[in-house]
Amino acid sequence: MSGPSAASGTGPATETALPGEATGAASEPGGRGGRGLPGRQHLRGRTGLVIGLLVLGVPVLTTLVGVFVHPYPTTASVSGPLAGPSGAHPLGTDLLGRDVLSRMLVGGRSLLLITVLAVASAQLIAVSTGLLAGWLGRGGARAVLAVFDVILAVPAVLVLAAAASALGVGGLAAFAAIVVVLTPPTARVIHAATRALVTEPYVEAAVLCGTPTRQILVRDLLPNLRTIIFADAGTRMVEAIIISAAGFLGFGPQPPTPDWGQMINENGGGITVAPWCVLAPALAITLLAVGTNLISDWLVAHSDGTNRE
Repeated sequence: MSGPSAASGTGPATETALPGEATGAASEPGGRGGRGLPGRQHLRGRTGLVIGLLVLGVPVLTTLVGVFVHPYPTTASVSGPLAGPSGAHPLGTDLLGRDVLSRMLVGGRSLLLITVLAVASAQLIAVSTGLLAGWLGRGGARAVLAVFDVILAVPAVLVLAAAASALGVGGLAAFAAIVVVLTPPTARVIHAATRALVTEPYVEAAVLCGTPTRQILVRDLLPNLRTIIFADAGTRMVEAIIISAAGFLGFGPQPPTPDWGQMINENGGGITVAPWCVLAPALAITLLAVGTNLISDWLVAHSDGTNRE
């Protein structure tokens, strides 16, 4: 009797020890056990956020500070055209002899303002419309989203041209074009996500309990859409930056107002002689788009709370 008991007592102990040892070996890099791994994962996540903030911070801080500290008048000729970089003009001068650095420091103001306001407006309209259409069902969605289907069939360039024809080739036209272009696809995304949520048991329970519709939409559905909203907003922000920089197509703020997109358009003819006149604003626009995308990715990864510290 004692033999089998001893064998049965040691067998399970050995079997449970081996998985534990294997788990410990796999989860104890550096001799710190499994506690070290989440810390490194969190560090990697925060590294993405820090890089995004640094990349985005360059053009944003340039714009915020440059409005007050640009060394030369932004619309006046201060030297010969297409002069090379020097101590007096670190980025040289453009085709009209204007200081490129001064125009760079001021030229992002309208782009940033238009982009942020237009994306915020488009998201507000699209999320509200998509959420409502998803809640109403197929009949309601058909009525609410019919206009958006027509807009989606029109190329963005034509929308921009139509806005410019109606409002003039200025900042207001760029703002209107961004809102019109970005609202329909976002509304479609939110509508599809909402339709997937309305059949969830917690939503059906709220309906059976007589919870007001507005409360269900705001308290139950909207928080569960935040990951999709963050991901979509990041994508639309990059699109908005490109549209806002449409000065290279002749839209947006008009000369002699400094604008990064317009600087590309104005100095394109001299790019082989003075490439800095085009590369500087192009780099600023690129950093703005990349930084926004990195921060959006971080928000998406952390919006459900699974990667939080």
